[in-house]
Amino acid sequence: MKCAGNHWSRNCPKPRETPAICFHCKGNHTANYYGCPKNPLNIKSFPTAPANAWSDPAVLAKIKETPKSDYNLKPTTQGIKPKYNQFKYFALEWKPDVIAIQATHLNHGDKLKLVNYTTYRTDRLTHRGGGTASLIRNSIDHYPNPIASDSFKNTIIAIILLNSQHITISSIDSPPRGIISTDELKRIFNSNNKCIEVGDFNAKNSAWSLGRRNQNENIINDYICSNNLNLLASHEPTHFPHNSNNPSTLDNGILKNFSSGDATSLNELCSDHNQVSFGIDINANIPAIIKTLKTTN
Repeated sequence: MKCAGNHWSRNCPKPRETPAICFHCKGNHTANYYGCPKNPLNIKSFPTAPANAWSDPAVLAKIKETPKSDYNLKPTTQGIKPKYNQFKYFALEWKPDVIAIQATHLNHGDKLKLVNYTTYRTDRLTHRGGGTASLIRNSIDHYPNPIASDSFKNTIIAIILLNSQHITISSIDSPPRGIISTDELKRIFNSNNKCIEVGDFNAKNSAWSLGRRNQNENIINDYICSNNLNLLASHEPTHFPHNSNNPSTLDNGILKNFSSGDATSLNELCSDHNQVSFGIDINANIPAIIKTLKTTN
């Protein structure tokens, strides 16, 4: 509309050089201008509310229906692949130096990569399931340090400090009904003067976990006590099984020749296991070198 007069635009005598006049609001623009406050396209209409809706039995029954479960939001036990994007953003946010993963469920052809990290994996060779991985920042001097074990899966690396001291870091995953071998634990802890083992030991003890005690609890507890090791356990549970309301603390850390550290249970990924953040002072004699180790299942 050029002038809001009672004629077609093509018959309007108004010169093109002069501003148009909106038919809707009489503003200096054409009627089809999207910014016009009275343009019908900018006016939202809503259906009229039904009369006496709150007294309608059909409406009330619909409101009181139990919401359907969203199966996509349920914690998954299918390994790292279904939640890789969550894991990637988790790593970007928390910026751990080392990441230990259990129950990766990866086949040989599957990829597990993070920018600025080097990945080491121990996949189950027979079929998908189980498996462990360790990811470490490229800026940290390190090397892979594989040590065979049959009673649990492990992926082991060693970092090299500025004073040339080596520290073994292990990602451990014991199966639910597996019995941990003390000889295999000993091989790992004897690999260096300082060692850090983190992961799912599937060991329950009243000192660090709720739930019924099991055989691995006795093995781990006795080994720690007899070898002067330190246990790092979160104050909050780390495992929330789908089929029961009995959470427990299965994901812990065991330290050799470290005097301080802490563990925090985090609910950052969609999993039946919480992620656990371990903060460990790896060498009090070297100022400002404090590494943070995080593990996720």
